Amino acid sequence: MINRSLAATGRRKPAISLAAALLSVAGVSPVNGQQQTSHNQVNETLPTGDASRQKGDITVIGTIEPESTSTVPIKQRSALVASSRFASGEAYRFVRCAKRTDPKLVKQAIEGLPHRYDSEYALDRIIREGQSCYSGLPTVPPMPSPPYYGACNPIVIVPGEVVCRAFFDRGALIERAISKITPRLSLRDGNLADPAVIDRFNARTAALNTTRYPQERIGYAVVACMVATHTTVAMSLLRSEPGSRGERRLSGVLLGQSPQCLGGAKKIATDPRQFRVYVAETIYFFAAAFRGVPSLIPDDAKRG
Repeated sequence: MINRSLAATGRRKPAISLAAALLSVAGVSPVNGQQQTSHNQVNETLPTGDASRQKGDITVIGTIEPESTSTVPIKQRSALVASSRFASGEAYRFVRCAKRTDPKLVKQAIEGLPHRYDSEYALDRIIREGQSCYSGLPTVPPMPSPPYYGACNPIVIVPGEVVCRAFFDRGALIERAISKITPRLSLRDGNLADPAVIDRFNARTAALNTTRYPQERIGYAVVACMVATHTTVAMSLLRSEPGSRGERRLSGVLLGQSPQCLGGAKKIATDPRQFRVYVAETIYFFAAAFRGVPSLIPDDAKRG
């Protein structure tokens, strides 16, 4: 969740690890449950002590420095990036091809509680209905039982680096929903400062956090702070071509110029493909809160 003022408390924190907050959801490493999170504001979601570091962790080292405006160096893990890039590219191709998806299933896959059967089954059903567009499905029956394709659908492109393609398929559906259902959506800096908008966003976040993994709650809180702080940049990132120079530049602004969201970090290691999914989901729910509607997908939405 985010604080209405997005203001840091000024309390000094030890070096922290976000412990795969943007990676564990994609199956890179198991969630160990050691992170302690709060459901109130960004600075309160940061762990109070050192956390065990896992392979693929997103690491943020620093202290709360509200006055800092320095750009934070960003490092990418090349092996993980390769696997994520492949999964992300395949997900975008599927969504572009599968144009007759059931909007009710899309709504459930995007807005349902994370890691619950109903949400995972909805994504699995979308893939099975559009299987002619989906690469990697078995050429000989039977297919794995539901909700296999909505729960994880693990893929290995680089030995030792496993990602869940389901994470990227859902992310691509979120981006398509934003561009298709709300093509004229325009959020700018300051739009999300309205206390009523923040309260609606926080209420939705509280519901989603009930089933998110502890480390995911940290990651989404940090990204929510970035999107609320740099709303125009976040919207531009979502409209940029995945993997483009423009996307890299915009991601650098969000990650490197948000010290109030990152505890005055000295360096960040992350994966741009997964970071983009986090940004897309955060914008989706912020847009619903900004419009004062429970969903961006209307009940009478048609296929196609």
